[in-house]
Parts: sequence; structure tokens; C-alpha cells
Amino acid sequence: VSPDVAMRVSVVFACVEVLSTTLASLPLVLYRRLPDGGKEKALDHPLYPILARRPNSWQSRFEFIEYLVRQLFLRGGAFAEKDMQALELLPIHPDRVQVEQLDNRRLRYRITPVLGAPYTRTQDDMLQIRDASEDTVTGQSRTILAREAIAVAAAAERFSGRWLQNDGSGRVVMEHPAKLDAVTRADIRAAWNENSAGWANRGKMLLAEGGVKVTTLPGLQESGFLIDPRKFQLAEICRYFGRVPPFMIGHEDKTTWGTNIEQIKSAFVAFCAQPVGTRIEQAMMRDLLPDEEQDEYFIAFMYEELLRGDRLSVVQALAIQRQQGLLSPNEGRAILNRN
Repeated sequence: VSPDVAMRVSVVFACVEVLSTTLASLPLVLYRRLPDGGKEKALDHPLYPILARRPNSWQSRFEFIEYLVRQLFLRGGAFAEKDMQALELLPIHPDRVQVEQLDNRRLRYRITPVLGAPYTRTQDDMLQIRDASEDTVTGQSRTILAREAIAVAAAAERFSGRWLQNDGSGRVVMEHPAKLDAVTRADIRAAWNENSAGWANRGKMLLAEGGVKVTTLPGLQESGFLIDPRKFQLAEICRYFGRVPPFMIGHEDKTTWGTNIEQIKSAFVAFCAQPVGTRIEQAMMRDLLPDEEQDEYFIAFMYEELLRGDRLSVVQALAIQRQQGLLSPNEGRAILNRN
């Protein structure tokens, strides 16, 4: 099961899609720590526009983060080459990168581009986001870890597609009173496939001649023979891909994550999105900020956009904070996206 095959399985696609697009939709901000323990956006830092707006000349920030998260889940790691002179992060497909650890414990990257000769880069020239690792150098691909579950789901999808293509009916048995030669058998089979088999011939009259008796093997029409196994595989694959709950990818099932949308969103952020986001934040701080700047600056996703409640709850919360002196009128208006 390769990553490309895995993405053709609807459950894998949905899990990767919900996590990658959710994180890509959040603002990614470079902050400066203030002496009083607060923070402010580091607008004057050269890294700020790379993370906030445009990481390179052809991708938006959304596309860049979505790509990184996709590769992280499908291939166990995501890579980008740093070009700090042009102020760009250049994504590299993980299949084209080989990572090795040198005797001095630093990492070296051997890159095979689509065009041109292979070249090497040092740890100082690369951004690497790795998934859970056995050797601490390269991440494990979740498509490999979940290959059995994905293979069963892929087989179930192929089977259901062929079953429905054949009108959702069971195997047809044709009994002939006489012994048939190969030519006659081929003619009968061709006539059946042309005039009676498949959904396109649904409702057409079947003419059985020459004493032929046509029956359909029972059992395949029983309710649940397709739905139940696929439901099990859906939950199995969700466990591998970020612990995404089935209801988040369109599976109509009960959830124990809360009784309203705010509780569900809060649980999704805490258990699914934030662990992946923290992995990305800390990798970026390690690889994009010099050691001497890491005490002053930090990188973080803004999860407030996901955790914000309904309009009435937000206004009531702002009113309480305003009465307690925790917010100024302008700060409250800014939260409501007003001037």
C-alpha cells in the first residue's frame, strides 16, 4: 500500500483532508515574548511574512501548510529547503529526500530533484517535520503502519464498486439440460453479458431458450453485508490517522465528545489538531529560528478561530470581560472583526 494508493481510499483521504485543511486554515504567527510575560506579533522579523502570507513564489500559506501536513501523515515526514536570501521555503517531496546522521550527530540531506543532478544540504539549510520515529531521524509512514487496514478497505471499495456495477445482484447460474461445447458456452455468456448483465440492462426482459434455467445464488442481498465491514474498517483507519473521530469525516454515528458543537470543536482541537500543530510549531522553531532568537520568539497556530462559540456566546463573554476590565472596547471590537 503506497501513499498514492492509500489516498484513493475514501477514509484515508477524509482523515488527511480534515486535518490538513483545518491546520492550513489557521493563522500561523511569529510572536515576540514581552518582558511582562505577554506577547506581540513580530511584524518586523523577516520570518513573519513567510509564515503569515507567502512561503514561496508559487504557494499560498494555506497550500504550503496543507502540503506539509499531507506529506507528514502519508509519508512520515515533510521537507522544505530554506532560502533565507530570497525569504522563501521551498517544499521538497519526501520521496526525493534521503536523511542520514553524521558522526557529529548533525543531519545531512541527499536530494534528488525532478530535473538536474542530485545535491546535498546540511541541517542548517532544511526544515524537516517528522512524524513518530523509531530512529529519531526519519518519521514512520502511517500508510505503512496501517497498510493491512487500508488494504482491506481498498478491497472492500473495489468489491462494492464491481458489485453495484453488476446491478447489485449475486452470482448468476445458468443450467442447460445438454452438454455444451466451448463455442456454445461462449455464445450464451456473450449474449447474457450484452443483454442482461449489469445496471445498464436493469429491467430488460430476459429470454431463456433451449431449456436454460437461470437462478441467482442467494446471500449477497442480505442487509449489512457491505456496510458493516466497511464501518469497522473506517474506525480502524481513523485510529491511525490522527485519532480523527468517524463523525468528523461524514460517518453518521453517535459521539461521546460532547453535547454541543462548542464541546465537539474543543475536543477535536485538543485531541487531533493541536498535537499535529505542536509538532509543526516546534520543528519550525528548531529549524527556522537561530538558537539566540528562540528565547525571544516563538511560532504558534491561532486556535481561537476554531474554539470561538456562537455569536451570542461570544458577545456575552466579551461583555463580561469588558465589565471586569479585562478588555478595552477596541480589543473587543477587534475580536468581532470590526474596526
